[in-house]
Amino acid sequence: MRNGVILQLLFTYAPPFQVMFGNEAIPLWVWPWLFAGGLLFFIVVEAEKLIIRSSDRLRRTVTAAEAGA
Repeated sequence: MRNGVILQLLFTYAPPFQVMFGNEAIPLWVWPWLFAGGLLFFIVVEAEKLIIRSSDRLRRTVTAAEAGA
């Protein structure tokens, strides 16, 4: 995983790769919005899981849908 992160950072921020692939670095002011969006998505997914696990009927329905029934 560490190698993948390093390669992604090189692709995004190393000037030779930016020229080669025609990409630009993500500005610093965008990072808080990215983290906030990720956190919001995480909270929504965890709330959905909590709701599904709290109801036997929902749990059976989701399990059946995942099994292809």
